[in-house]
Amino acid sequence: MSEALSVYLDGRFAGRYERTTSGRVGFTYDAAYAERHGATPLSMSLPFGARLPARAVDAYFSGLIPEGADALEQIRRTHGLRTTADAFSVLRHIGRDAPGAVQILPESEEADDDARAQGDVTELSPDELRGLMSDLASGTGTTPATLQGRWSLPGAQRKVALHRLASGAWGIPRDSTPTTHILKPAIPGFAHHDVNEFLTMRAAAGLGLDTARTDVLDLGDGLSVLVSHRYDRIEVDGRWRRLHQEDLCQALSVMPGRKYQDQGGPGIAQAADLFSEFEYPAEAASARARFFDAVVFNVAAWATDAHAKNFSVMLRGNGQQLAPLYDLASYAPYDGGPQAERSAMKVGDEYRLAAIGRHHLQKAARRLQVDADLADARIDAIRDGITDAYAEAVSALADHPTLLAPARAIVDAVHAKAVERGWASARTSIDLGEAGDGPT
Repeated sequence: MSEALSVYLDGRFAGRYERTTSGRVGFTYDAAYAERHGATPLSMSLPFGARLPARAVDAYFSGLIPEGADALEQIRRTHGLRTTADAFSVLRHIGRDAPGAVQILPESEEADDDARAQGDVTELSPDELRGLMSDLASGTGTTPATLQGRWSLPGAQRKVALHRLASGAWGIPRDSTPTTHILKPAIPGFAHHDVNEFLTMRAAAGLGLDTARTDVLDLGDGLSVLVSHRYDRIEVDGRWRRLHQEDLCQALSVMPGRKYQDQGGPGIAQAADLFSEFEYPAEAASARARFFDAVVFNVAAWATDAHAKNFSVMLRGNGQQLAPLYDLASYAPYDGGPQAERSAMKVGDEYRLAAIGRHHLQKAARRLQVDADLADARIDAIRDGITDAYAEAVSALADHPTLLAPARAIVDAVHAKAVERGWASARTSIDLGEAGDGPT
């Protein structure tokens, strides 16, 4: 005896996600979908024509749901669940708009991406949006009825997925319209984390890394949120489409609770091996070089949370490519325990950020098969340019004067870490009155 949910990829029925009475989960591709020319698999760990291990199935679907205890408890209360310990129970209620191209629905329902017109979006007034973000930031609110069952976002941070209307207003899709942006307030205990992530993402882009587009939305009275444009959504001829992706834990059949390497999760070696499985050599080489850039940047930026769930792979047909970077943030502005000094992945043979030097990065480059001269050039460009990249990012906050002071503190903290490691000489802090000029 078992129960099942229907799994769709961008509106096409792809298969059945099943759970037995004993709690064992499985996934079976729909034969017509699997045989379709150019069909995209659910995961690199769940290929067509192979036996699909329960471990891989569980890791993939568990990677679609939130990790934070407060978010899971809210889901439990909202939907009257006895437990949120298994992904099947959670996705039954919140799988309609999941990461990538995935929609997970009761068997009695069908995905209507291709069958119905899009555009039925409930617009939020400015007060409603602010109330939603305020409740999300404090963790004291409950999910509005209009949001229940609409979307699922993995990760530990509080966030919400909304649709941005052509007018610039925010709304909640009521039909097949996908969400287009993820909004994240600051993390409690980490002041101005939204500004931190914005600056870090902009700094990475300024240094040549491929990143998701981000903005900061200042709602007034000290409340601001990071806005991340979903790279797994695209508008084509007036219709929104879902693009498929998965994170590295899902691709490697690793449960989200083991996302950190020192907890048994994937590291640079496992990522390199995964890229070697890409169908097209050019995309594999690009992924290795871009991943190496990210490793160097995370060390330079003192970014401690670059675990395997914070890297993703885009899937299309039998091809793969490394997704744009997301969730980049520096720990430099904050105080913390030993974990605040450690990289999420071992670099060379070293976790301690303060101890990671050129030879550790070169060892990572060799494991990723990145040309030695190219690796050295990227190490120099990123390490030498990290402070100026953050400083330049501040100029994008010129229209948000209340955010300039915390931005100053973040840039100064990142620069101080560079000075401590001998990567930069001491400078005066950035003059945010001339935000675009950088440190002097």
